[in-house]
Amino acid sequence: EPLVLLFRLGMLPMMFALIVLLAMIARRLTGSRPAALLAITGTLFMTAPNLYLGVNIGTFTWRGFQSWTGPTQTFGALLFAPVVLLLVDLLERRRRDVGGWLLLGVFMVAVMGAKATHLPPLAAGLAAVVVVEVIRRRRIPRPALAALGMTVACSLFAQVILFGGARQGMTVDPLSLLRRAWGELTGHAGAVEPPPPSVLGVTALYVLCLAVAWCGILGLLCRPRLLLRPAVVLLLGMGAACVAAVLLLGHPHLGQLYFFGAGYPYLMIVTAYGLSVIVRRARMPLRTIAYAAGAGVTTAYLIRLLCDVRTPLRPGQPDTVLYLPYAVLLSVAVLVAVALVTTGRGGLRAWAFTLVAFAAVGPPAAWFTRVLPGAESVPVARTFGEVPPVAVQAVPLGALEAGRWLRAHSDPDDLVATDTHCRWGQ
Repeated sequence: EPLVLLFRLGMLPMMFALIVLLAMIARRLTGSRPAALLAITGTLFMTAPNLYLGVNIGTFTWRGFQSWTGPTQTFGALLFAPVVLLLVDLLERRRRDVGGWLLLGVFMVAVMGAKATHLPPLAAGLAAVVVVEVIRRRRIPRPALAALGMTVACSLFAQVILFGGARQGMTVDPLSLLRRAWGELTGHAGAVEPPPPSVLGVTALYVLCLAVAWCGILGLLCRPRLLLRPAVVLLLGMGAACVAAVLLLGHPHLGQLYFFGAGYPYLMIVTAYGLSVIVRRARMPLRTIAYAAGAGVTTAYLIRLLCDVRTPLRPGQPDTVLYLPYAVLLSVAVLVAVALVTTGRGGLRAWAFTLVAFAAVGPPAAWFTRVLPGAESVPVARTFGEVPPVAVQAVPLGALEAGRWLRAHSDPDDLVATDTHCRWGQ
């Protein structure tokens, strides 16, 4: 169908433009081209540590903006990136002209109409900037407060006017995503209600996975003042709000993951910033960085093979085995940290080596181990991030012709069909 083909091909220029804009933000924040490249690579290949044989636990922790199945998310992210780029300049006083504020208003209005889910995390990030600046400097930061007012106004307009006050199927349902994840990992998807301790356990795994993926942020601790930069506080506040939304909200079609997709590229930028700061400060050569990354990937691979936890679990197998590989990983991290402290060899280069190694346990190891022997010892079950193939009987004969006739005999403003959670008032 030409219209559908054009709609899908329109993703290509959007994704390329989005990559360029995110690279500009990363370059502006880090002041380093290699760090910007690392941030973009991490954004494109973001996933959680996969220490299971079988279903990848990382598939329920994120939804990438570069998805062919989410054109609206990509379009919203494309319009939202200039907002963040302008705010980085305005909050750090790099520009004071009226034109910058006008551009910010234009792009905020555009985001409001394209994908308003980006605005609440932005408001949280700006609120964090206001609080930090008030505590730090004992005065109200007017640029951050003005931007916060614009964001709140656009969010309210979108919810009250554009959406008519409807919830769009979104409800406050804490840990609903993790309850569903437990069902996928144990093989009881939709059949058994998980007990509360199991839900809390899977939640702990979720948080640990995100901590490993973004552990590079800890590199900023070698220069603590950098953590108080308005741009860094903004991106961290946005990311924290997105993770909180995923944990606290529920949706019949996992719509809360759109919040995660709105925030994780910017957390990857701060992660790359932290890694670049500690590596440069420790003066680590490229060869040592490669050794550290290789050590992290090897550690993840060995944990997978030695623990041999296969998902979905076999019938009758207790769900406590799901925690084994991640408990081993956490134990290794604690032992390394204790060894560095007690032996007195915990110099900056040693800590930088350790941080790079554990950062490599995240996305690098998750992708690299897919091509190694034993990576897929059991058939991979369909997970949340995948789109199932369309059955033949789901598209009856004549459906295409009927659709074309309906398009030709209906007005563009006519509501023909929608999802059940999009009914008026829901």
